[in-house]
Amino acid sequence: MKIVHNKSVSGMGGFSKGGALKSMLILAALPFATLAGEPVAPVTPPVPNPSSEGLQPSELLSPAATSCSWTFTSGSGHNATQYCVTSNGNITQFSRAGVEFINAGAIQEGYGICDFNSGAAYYDYADSDSGNWGPANVTSVTATQVVLNRTTSDGIWRLTQTIVKGNATGSNPGTATVTMVLKNNTGVARSVYLLRHADVDANSTPSDDHFDYTIDTAIGLQPSFGGGLSGASQTFNFAYDAYVQSVYSGPAPCNAYANYFANASSGYVGDGSIEQLWSMTVPAFGTRTVKMVYRPI
Repeated sequence: MKIVHNKSVSGMGGFSKGGALKSMLILAALPFATLAGEPVAPVTPPVPNPSSEGLQPSELLSPAATSCSWTFTSGSGHNATQYCVTSNGNITQFSRAGVEFINAGAIQEGYGICDFNSGAAYYDYADSDSGNWGPANVTSVTATQVVLNRTTSDGIWRLTQTIVKGNATGSNPGTATVTMVLKNNTGVARSVYLLRHADVDANSTPSDDHFDYTIDTAIGLQPSFGGGLSGASQTFNFAYDAYVQSVYSGPAPCNAYANYFANASSGYVGDGSIEQLWSMTVPAFGTRTVKMVYRPI
């Protein structure tokens, strides 16, 4: 069993505002999950068919990318923080005082969507993707943030990301706050998982990292005071979850708990990853917004 905590949910299956653990949505990872009172089963994503929309695949699809397009830095000494963002909105490098947390081995960080209405899955984890995204459109780049959006090749979803630098100080490292706005382009409400994934390789060494999680935060760190990276939710008005995977690769969005590490009392040691997941219904032609922050530890 996996528990998706719900601190403040309105309009979803009768949940009401309460304490951190007063409202919970129980998910059985296999074979069925329960979302807002409706049973859904993990499914195999359909293969996209761009030509059926009257366009050539090259006009619709944009390949995964790990190369940095924009780099953000702040601070000095022990709190000197640097991260970079790709043209598709992935954070593929993150370091504190020169100690790297992401850009080693298989470089994975990014986002995923499971559309439970259609059974379609969409993801881009930097070094791999689902092959059903259009190219990213950059709308704003400043010294402190980048804003870009992408539409799925079937036209159903548009994801807008705003990634904002939080400056390091003398007492704290810098941060990257990721806001994701998911727009439903269809005339029917759609139930989804929306995910954020990071393969943490603290100190550029994947095999010995320690992983753990709380209700809101998942962390991966190097043992013996080597530092690490945390991902923490800042959105609590939907069913949400922070958890750890026992593999480095990003989850299949419609079977997001397949590699969930359940033994929170001991944590996971190895080449794992940290996850944030939100479960929600997006109204017809409407949007839903979630926010999370990456912070060195």
